[in-house]
Amino acid sequence: MTWVLVGLFAVRLVIMLPLYLAGEVAWLGITKIALGWPAYIVAIAIMGFMLSVGRTPVEGPEQA
Repeated sequence: MTWVLVGLFAVRLVIMLPLYLAGEVAWLGITKIALGWPAYIVAIAIMGFMLSVGRTPVEGPEQA
């Protein structure tokens, strides 16, 4: 589940680093906004979905 956030930060790095190195300030600002909190909310929703369809048992093991 944490890999979703790792993937988000990796995507941000791959997209934003070349823009930073090229000095593309306008595009860097746009991608910073687009890959900021909106993408983070999508990642949280994906993690919530993963938790909701997980294989965690609702009841504990039977005690003898």
